[in-house]
Amino acid sequence: QCSAECGPGSRTRSRTIEVPDSSGGAVCGPLEEVQDCNNGPCPVDCQVGEYGPWSACSAECGGGRQTRSRQVATPEANGGAPCPQLIEERLCNTDVPCPVDCVMGNWTEWNECDRNCGGGVQQRHREVLRESANGGASCGATQDERVCNTHACPVDCVLSEWSAWSECDERCGPGSQTSTRTVLTPASNGGQACGKLERQQDCFEKPCPVDCVVSAYGNWTACSASCGDGLRSRSRKIITPAAHGGEACPALTEEIICNADPCPEDCVLSHWQPWSDCDKPCGTGHKVRKRTVVHAPANGGQKCGQLEERATCNSQPCPVDCKMSNWTQWSKCDATCGTGEQVRTRAIIVPQAHGG
Repeated sequence: QCSAECGPGSRTRSRTIEVPDSSGGAVCGPLEEVQDCNNGPCPVDCQVGEYGPWSACSAECGGGRQTRSRQVATPEANGGAPCPQLIEERLCNTDVPCPVDCVMGNWTEWNECDRNCGGGVQQRHREVLRESANGGASCGATQDERVCNTHACPVDCVLSEWSAWSECDERCGPGSQTSTRTVLTPASNGGQACGKLERQQDCFEKPCPVDCVVSAYGNWTACSASCGDGLRSRSRKIITPAAHGGEACPALTEEIICNADPCPEDCVLSHWQPWSDCDKPCGTGHKVRKRTVVHAPANGGQKCGQLEERATCNSQPCPVDCKMSNWTQWSKCDATCGTGEQVRTRAIIVPQAHGG
């Protein structure tokens, strides 16, 4: 049997001499024989050193952990005892509460501005979801506000009342009269603009007198007698009858004696020439047409009629341009500082009429 249960050992075996050598016979060999033996390596138990110092606590508050460790001096081998734990752990700072920071919700959207212009205020809010504790960060404001709509407010134009109507610009017949108003507060910052400052309306004091207008005389009629005492006449027509106290119409018929002498020879006139151009473009002018004597009268014959005839033309009223007075002096400024206004005016001396 091997002399060691593990690791290097030896074993022996022996024999006895049954017949000793003699008479020069062969000497007996060794009676014991030794042989190495090995049942495998011996188990080695793990050996560890002493623990080192504890580590710093993993948390300064609310409970943390500390560890310490030791090193393997001799590792386990060949089925020896295994190593015990090399790291040891324990709780620490369990009696120190941690600071708790305040937790707040998100801000709400800004509410509507409380003014449309001129500077208003908007607000927003948020809630406290968790209060601070143990010296943690405190909560911020739960309400916030800011200025809004700082642009200037619109100022609408303010006008005075309409003035009384002016006198009619015509003493008779159709005319016009005006009424005005002034700007008390001009529009600004996009406010409502001012309306018109002058208005006009038709007026009619009384009908104008209308003078009678008659046409030119027509041609003389033939003499009622070829000689001796005869009569001839001529007439004219009423173009415009008199009205509203205008000048009355003159006689429309005229008669003369003819052929008082023996068989007079009547005047013979040419045809009328074309009318001349009117001597005025408006306001009633005159035009003329003429004729010549082809055969002069004799022996008391019919006299020549008028050789020139006039008629009115272009009786439409002439355009009247508006005439204004000079500007007045500027008024005093309505503001002692910043931006103010001064006003000056002028009057209508002659109002526009008939397309002037």
